[in-house]
Amino acid sequence: AATAAARGAVVVDDDADDDGIDVWKLRWPDDRDELREWFGIDAAAALPAEPRRATRLSSAEYEWYARRGVPVVVGDVMDEWPARRWTCDTLAQQWPEARVELFGEDSVHVSARLGEADYLATHVPLNLSSRVAPRLGSWYWFPINVQQHPLTRQNHRLLRGVRVPYFAPQSVVNRMTLANRLELFTGVRGSGAPPHSDQVCQWIFSGQTAGAKLWRPAMWPDP
Repeated sequence: AATAAARGAVVVDDDADDDGIDVWKLRWPDDRDELREWFGIDAAAALPAEPRRATRLSSAEYEWYARRGVPVVVGDVMDEWPARRWTCDTLAQQWPEARVELFGEDSVHVSARLGEADYLATHVPLNLSSRVAPRLGSWYWFPINVQQHPLTRQNHRLLRGVRVPYFAPQSVVNRMTLANRLELFTGVRGSGAPPHSDQVCQWIFSGQTAGAKLWRPAMWPDP
């Protein structure tokens, strides 16, 4: 499935850190009618709510979701992709020497090789005081980032597994954007990332090859 970019992330906390910079914290504002209206969630629906789902998404429908910032799960976008068959085992078999990272609280950092059979058994707890954060961190592999490293033969093998989504313009710019950045996450049940806002200055989509993912979109505070 592919997920169109959500509108945004956070509500502001008036506290400040030691440098006098506002601390931003993310929570699920489940008491805000505006959020329900924006994302098309019925007023009587329990939270968390199911996202909108689509197949055979047209370019015009994609434009509507993207411009409004409404998350949508597109169920058929990966049907013909080789990446559809990626699992922890197949990735480990094809790229056993690749380094994966695991980050936790208090600057905890663990590194392992994809080929290490038991790496997924290593767990790092996240912020247990947060109501919405997962309890365990997920493993992170960032094999393609052309801003820092040139493309390698391994990168080209990975890129053959993904495509520009069929509902997006099949332009040179979009193909180059896809080739500029690829991140992969693996983990056990219950693992994930804490609420955050990424400084990624380009459109992104998330493809799910196995398991299930819980997204928690929220609204940017008013200026």
